[in-house]
Amino acid sequence: MSVAGNAITSEGKILLTAYGKEKGARFYQSDLMVSGDGGHRWRHFSTIGTAEPSLISSPDRYEGPNETALLRLADGGLMAVYRVGSGEKWKLRRSYSHDEGRSWTKPEVLPGYSVRPALVRTANGTIALSTGRPGIDLWLSTDSAAQTWQRIDVIAYHNSRALDPSYRIGLANGRTGLQTNSYTAMTEVAPNRLLLIYDRDGVVRPPERAPTGPEDISRIFVLPIEVERMAGGAGR
Repeated sequence: MSVAGNAITSEGKILLTAYGKEKGARFYQSDLMVSGDGGHRWRHFSTIGTAEPSLISSPDRYEGPNETALLRLADGGLMAVYRVGSGEKWKLRRSYSHDEGRSWTKPEVLPGYSVRPALVRTANGTIALSTGRPGIDLWLSTDSAAQTWQRIDVIAYHNSRALDPSYRIGLANGRTGLQTNSYTAMTEVAPNRLLLIYDRDGVVRPPERAPTGPEDISRIFVLPIEVERMAGGAGR
């Protein structure tokens, strides 16, 4: 069992997203764990998502539900968004719970892809979702159930303000993909002010290899974001 998501409080307990494979299973499933003693002991609470039958024979490395972000919505319900693969083909999935995580709706396909989603609901009610691979995107939704989304290309913004080539996030040494693993973290540090954290891996991947030269630099970036709701409900 792996933990790759976040925790929220519910009815005096802590709910935590995790994923793993049952004995003999080929694909991951997304699970919700619960602790009633402040995090000292945990048990399985519910299953958020399991492998989709229509995808289990895919030749494109379908993984099954894993890396799950959890968010409480304005109406008190829960929304879970999770990864099912790596690459633009593998759109994120989303399910809702209306009983504090005990059961989950049939998954829906989101426009965003593909790894380690992070979710925040800002003070003005905007729902922010960060994800990527390839690239890094910020998706904003101003409706309470997050049915419609606005995409912001974080890499394009980042590169437009890069100080020098060692700050730019470009192609990874001629290989497919970009110089980032597209894993993000995001938090609201003040009303409607977010911090988005992401990486630049350097020229050579994986980043654990020795640098090839002075331009082969791995960096961690923190991007401040202010979320405003415009007339008509649109976010920016």
